[in-house]
Parts: sequence; structure tokens; C-alpha cells
Amino acid sequence: MAHSSDTNNTEASTRDIKDASFSDLLGRIAKEGGLIVIIGFAVLLLLALAGYDNRDPGWSHLGYQPEARNFTGYAGAWLADLAFSVFGLAAWLIPLMLFLPALRFMLRSQVSLLDGIPFMMLRITGALLVLLSLATLAATHLSNADGQLPFSMGGLVGQAVSDLAVSLFSLVGSSVVLWTALLFGFTLLLELSWSQLLEKLGRAVFGLGAKLKPTPREKPQPEAVNPYAAEDEEKRNLLRAAARHGPSDSLTQEEPAAMTKRPVRREPVFSA
Repeated sequence: MAHSSDTNNTEASTRDIKDASFSDLLGRIAKEGGLIVIIGFAVLLLLALAGYDNRDPGWSHLGYQPEARNFTGYAGAWLADLAFSVFGLAAWLIPLMLFLPALRFMLRSQVSLLDGIPFMMLRITGALLVLLSLATLAATHLSNADGQLPFSMGGLVGQAVSDLAVSLFSLVGSSVVLWTALLFGFTLLLELSWSQLLEKLGRAVFGLGAKLKPTPREKPQPEAVNPYAAEDEEKRNLLRAAARHGPSDSLTQEEPAAMTKRPVRREPVFSA
């Protein structure tokens, strides 16, 4: 009985290991496969936006030429026209917002798909804030007079939000609100820490300033001043003068005259 129970436990543990490995395999395939599809769609959308021609048939109009000149054909022309019609210039950020988070999540192989869902929701919220605020700013401050885009520079969404924001906060107030939303959206999307970013920026600026600043040349140190130098120099001059015109020279000059003068001998005189 004990042997049969051990055998059953071994088979159950083996079955659990197989189930766990199979579930891990399915999770990994779903994670990597989904991210590959997202990255491929981001590249396709980027090519479609780059090859946009307002004469191609698209979502907002039928087209003015029989063939689409877009890099990705009719599908790409329709997709690019839809993106520019809805978000305007902000549509250029959509491929980047799809590519960077997907690549970052793929590199984090230790994070499971279920554990990454809250982070994905946070980044999606940040991406929507960035798109909405940037499209609204473009519709508020940029003009589409030459008709490059189907509607306004911010698209239909940006124009609608711009009209509402300007009516509520005026032009200046709406700009402040939209820039605040844009920075907050970037914080959620890229997981930015503004304090660390400013600290790194300050270090880079100071490092660049230190490299560009010329190195000061070393100044020669002044020699120590001897307070008795003048007195010592005067004494040396006096000694040189005394050596040049000393008493030995005067004696040698007066000696011949003294030797030529002989003492006069006088005889004593006796008076009577």
C-alpha cells in the first residue's frame, strides 16, 4: 500500500510539472507572439504614414488618382488617412507608442503576461493622454491652411477637445492644462522620474562646463623677501670699497716719501 501511494504521488507530481511547463510555454508564446504582432503593426503604420498622399483614396475621401502611391498600397493609404483624420500630427506618435512599450516588455522575460497587465494599462492610459493633449495643442496653435491633412492639424479629436478647452479655460489656460496633461502622460508612458532626469541633466551640464573650461596655468610663486637684504648688500659694498681703497694701499703710497726724508743731524753748540 505504501509503495502504491508513493507511485501515485510521483505520477501526480510529474503530471503537475508537465502541466506547469505547458502552461508556461503557452504563456511565453502568447506573450512573444502578441508583442511581435504589435511591433509589426507599428512598423506597417509608420510606413503608411511616411507614404501618405492626400490624393490617394482613403477614409475621408474617395481619391483623386486611380492608383495609390502609398508605400503600403490601398490599405496603407486608407490607414494613414484614418490616423491623420482622427489625431492629426499626433498620429506620428502612434507607432512609437506601440513599439517602445512592446520592446521593453519583451526584454523583461521574467515578467509574466498576467503580472504585466497593470503596467500595460498604465502605459495605455499615458499613451491616450499624450495623444489627446498633443492633438489638442496642434489643433489650437497650428493652422492647416494649405490642406496637408484631411481636417485640422489635430484631427477631429484634437479640434473637438480644443474648442471645448478654449471655451472653458481660454487660450492661455487651455495651453497650461494641455501641457500639464502631456507631461503627465509621458510620465505614465515612459515611467519617467523627473527628479532623476533633472539630476542627470544637471550633472551632464556641469560635466560639459568643466570640460569646456580652460585649465588655469600655475602662477610662479614669489620668492621670499629678506628684510635684511638691503642692509647686507650695503655692508658688502662697503667691504668691497674698503678692500679696493684699504689702508695697505695708503701705506704703500706714503712709504717712499717717508723713506726719502732723512733726519738732519745737528751738532751741539757751546757758547762762551
